[in-house]
Parts: sequence; C-alpha cells; structure tokens
Amino acid sequence: MGEQGRETGLRENRRKWAGHIESWKESGKSQAQYCRENGLSPKLFYYWKRKQTGKYEAGVRLIPVGMHPIQVHQAVSSVAPLVLIVGQYKVEIGTGFNTATLAMLVRTLDRI
Repeated sequence: MGEQGRETGLRENRRKWAGHIESWKESGKSQAQYCRENGLSPKLFYYWKRKQTGKYEAGVRLIPVGMHPIQVHQAVSSVAPLVLIVGQYKVEIGTGFNTATLAMLVRTLDRI
C-alpha cells in the first residue's frame, strides 16, 4: 500500500471511530457496554476516544523547564580540620564530611 493509500485508510479509520464515539455519547451506555454490543475492542475504543478528544491521563502535565548554566566554584578552606579522639583513635574531620558516615565510624570505634 502506497503513502496515499495509508493516509486514506487512516482518515477512514478516524471517521469510523469518531462515529462510534459520537454514537456512544448519545447512547447513554457505558463504554464497556457499547463496545460489547458493537463488537469493538474496549482498548481501541479508549485509544481513539482519547486521541479524538486530546485528553490524556488525568493529572499529567508537561511543563517546559528553562536551562540555565550552573557555575561551580570550589571553596578553598583555610579552616583546620576538627580532630575527634575516640579511645586510642584520632579522626580528622574536614569540611564536607558525611554525618551518617561519621556517626557509623564513631559507633564502630566505640565498640572496639
């Protein structure tokens, strides 16, 4: 089938489903009941209904986000490290330490 044949088939398919969707709206029936009575796939019915109305899953919205360059400056610290003595162990703590790792280290050293 050539390109023109595919386009014609798609237009016919859209018209067919638009007719079904309009008939369903006028029928007052549930989508499932209308599909059963007309031998239609409920999944295809939902697909074409959503495609026709342009409505997608509730609560989903795409929001454009601007991109801005990020500049990172490495801070040079002249602050002496904190020295922690636990038993016979000496731990030097510099800037940017992980508090969870430090707490785990102190508990481990305390048990030794």
